[in-house]
Amino acid sequence: MLRRYLLIAAGCLMAVPNIAMADLVDPGIGFKGGDPPCDFNINVTDINPTIQPQNNSGTTNYCVTNNSGAIITSIDFDMTIDKNLSLSLVDSVFSISQPNTTADFLHDTLTYTPSTGDLNFDFFGVKKPDGDEGCPNKSADIGEREGIPAGCVFTVELKGWVDDLDNGKIYGSGQPTFTSAFTTAPEPSTLSLLGIGLLLLAGVVEFRRRSSAWSRS
Repeated sequence: MLRRYLLIAAGCLMAVPNIAMADLVDPGIGFKGGDPPCDFNINVTDINPTIQPQNNSGTTNYCVTNNSGAIITSIDFDMTIDKNLSLSLVDSVFSISQPNTTADFLHDTLTYTPSTGDLNFDFFGVKKPDGDEGCPNKSADIGEREGIPAGCVFTVELKGWVDDLDNGKIYGSGQPTFTSAFTTAPEPSTLSLLGIGLLLLAGVVEFRRRSSAWSRS
């Protein structure tokens, strides 16, 4: 009988850490490859303030169209959590990810500033475009990490966000609010046209300079 009580007590003690960590469900932001189902379809110009947790601990997929007319070179999601948390705790609770084989960016970084509570999910860094960017056929760009070409659709996944994370000790009541931003660079074809235009403009300026010099001589 005593042995049975000891086993029950041990089982209860082992369960305590699991109960305490039950709300630490690794909330994170990620990019998904393939063609996942979409919960919401939006344009990249509407990511702020549209992309937000949806008051559940499951997964919400935002299928986002790059309607900016240029290559997206970075996307940033910013939120505020409690101040003065340990970096190891933040790293163990939150996550950031993108597919290894179909990633659009060179880096995905989670950054926390203890003094302000600022938490950033940053996708950034691209290789120089090689001129084959385009959509809807994006197969030529897979794995090249040259950013997200104009017209392409990409998926942002919000996973595991819950109310009152860790009883409000990591972020306050309810769920956090994200602010989002993205940066772009011109498509290679646009750069070529710009270069041609600048050369033509330089030619016109030089022609007028020489014409003015001849008229004075």
